[in-house]
Amino acid sequence: MAELQAQGIDAFGVQGDVRSFESCTAGAKAVHEHFGRLDFLINNAGISNPDHPVEPCLSTEVDMLKTVFETNVAGPMQVTQAFLPLFEKSEVKKLVFINSIAGSVGKMKAEKRTLALQYGQAQAEVV
Repeated sequence: MAELQAQGIDAFGVQGDVRSFESCTAGAKAVHEHFGRLDFLINNAGISNPDHPVEPCLSTEVDMLKTVFETNVAGPMQVTQAFLPLFEKSEVKKLVFINSIAGSVGKMKAEKRTLALQYGQAQAEVV
């Protein structure tokens, strides 16, 4: 952010929890108060199991799978929905979803690694 501001760009960042629509709408409100519109929306949220990224699939807790899907699939949708009214006020309108190659390439064997099951499958949903 500081690098953009040093170049004279009026950049503004919002941090929040993509799994919480309230957090997303609070971010949208902050952007509205600062700019009144949104020209660029970059969705870059993505997680795997931070404690055991390569544990056996059958050992994966269902709650962890839900957390990954809530973050990687529903999260970008909630962010987009919360910011859509600001986005519609812009003439530029650039919407970007950053993803991982794990959504397209199944190199890790699902029967051995949770990463392929939870992360790769969630990333494929975004593709």
